[in-house]
Amino acid sequence: MVSVLVDNSVMNHAVAIKHKRIATGTVLWGGVVPDETYTTVSVRAGHQIRKSKGGEQTLFIVSLARAFMASQHVACQTEALKLERFHVPVSRYTGFTYGDESLFKYVEIENALFPLNGFSFSIPGDDPLQKFRQYLENVQDMQYVEIKKALESAGSKDRTSQDAWHLYSAKTLGLKFVSCDTKLKDQIRSIADRRVRQALSDVYVLPSELCDELGLSKASDEEFDELARQVSSLAFHSTTP
Repeated sequence: MVSVLVDNSVMNHAVAIKHKRIATGTVLWGGVVPDETYTTVSVRAGHQIRKSKGGEQTLFIVSLARAFMASQHVACQTEALKLERFHVPVSRYTGFTYGDESLFKYVEIENALFPLNGFSFSIPGDDPLQKFRQYLENVQDMQYVEIKKALESAGSKDRTSQDAWHLYSAKTLGLKFVSCDTKLKDQIRSIADRRVRQALSDVYVLPSELCDELGLSKASDEEFDELARQVSSLAFHSTTP
C-alpha cells in the first residue's frame, strides 16, 4: 500500500458528470412569496467530459480513484492543500461546479501531517490564500527556499511559493505528489540544477505516471461510465460512442 499526496488540480480534473439547473417555474412560498423552482439534468458525461476536463489523464484518475476506494492505496492532503480549498465552494470538490459529480466523491482523503507552524488567519476579514502566501514569504527552511528559487529560475508563476511548499512537503514526507499541473512539470524539467531537478522529478508525477508506478492500467471508457454511475445522485446515461 502506497500513500500519495494529491494535488487539487487532480480534484479539478476528476469530474465524472456535469449537470445544470433548468428553471421549471415559480411557486408561491407560504402562498405569498414567489420562489423559482429548478430541476437538475446531466448535460455532459462520458467521452465529452473527458475531452473537456482531463483528456486521457481522466481515465488514469479513474484507476486511482478505484484503487483509493478499494483501500489498495491511500490519498492524502496536507493542511496547505486543504487551505487552498478553503475559499472554494464545497461543491467544486464533490464536482467542479454546483450539482456536478466527482470521481473522488467516495474517496477518503487522509491527513498528511505537515503542520504550518505559526500560521493563522481571521474569519471574517482575512483572505486565507493571501495569508498563506505571506506566511511562505517568511519561511527560511533551506530545502524549501532551494526548491522555490529553483522553480522561480525556471519560470515564475503566481503560485510558485505554493507549488514549492507542496513539493517540499511531499519530498520531506517521502510521498509522491500527483498533479495535473503540466506547467509545473515543465518548470521542473527546466531547472538548471541537475540535483534539484532530479529530486523534484522523482517526487512529481502525473496520474498516468503514478498508475504506471503502482501497476494500475488505464481505465476503459466503460469503467469510467461505471464509476460515474456510482457517484451520481441522478440518473446517468452513457454518452460513450
